[in-house]
Amino acid sequence: MKKIATIIVILIIIVITQPTLAAKEEATPSSKSKVDELKEKIASTVAQLNLVSKRAFVGEISKLEKTQITIESANETKIIDIDELTKYFVLDDNDKRKEVKFDSIGLSQKILSLGLYNKDSRKLLARIIMVKKIPIRVNGIVREVDIKGGTISVTDKKKNQVYIVDIEKTTKISRFVKAEGLVVSGLSKIEIGERAHLFGTKEASQEARLSASRILILPGKAVGIMGEKEIATSSPTPSKSGPTP
Repeated sequence: MKKIATIIVILIIIVITQPTLAAKEEATPSSKSKVDELKEKIASTVAQLNLVSKRAFVGEISKLEKTQITIESANETKIIDIDELTKYFVLDDNDKRKEVKFDSIGLSQKILSLGLYNKDSRKLLARIIMVKKIPIRVNGIVREVDIKGGTISVTDKKKNQVYIVDIEKTTKISRFVKAEGLVVSGLSKIEIGERAHLFGTKEASQEARLSASRILILPGKAVGIMGEKEIATSSPTPSKSGPTP
């Protein structure tokens, strides 16, 4: 509203001073055309300011392009325009914000986008996009342990999915022991065939890769769920610089 008021004041000043200028010098067709052109520009600017407003979009990413992001929100498809001025942030489990690049976001992630909404095109020109990582739970059997790479592979039979799980420095690993209850454990103590219950967040670039926040290892091996032959022939996980066991 302040911008519109300023523009209107400028327009009034031009109109008031126009007769004074005309008294000093004869009006020419070129001077009249310049004034008309200025009036048109001011009118166009006022119209654009009325057309654009600040707004926020919230939804799940359904399509990613270099200049656009499509999200689904309350059974409605919304389009977000992005450019070189758009900034991207990731919110962790503690809602701490970390700036990332465009490559760090992916399909099915939930985002909050802040920017300028065009009432005509119904698109949002994003200035800030924040990605909230939604924790997921996996219950399965450990099929591979890569101590050097800092990962384990877990087969979730219910989801019919094999997950590569990154063990971070902040990952809390616990083991249930009958005589002691829950005790602190580590990557080097996890064995193939043990049952694992874990919480983590998906990596944007890989659907079946998780970053673990908590892992609970249950005693005993799940005999008969996964054969020794299958374990022995499993492919190695991609290496990752992880914590020392």
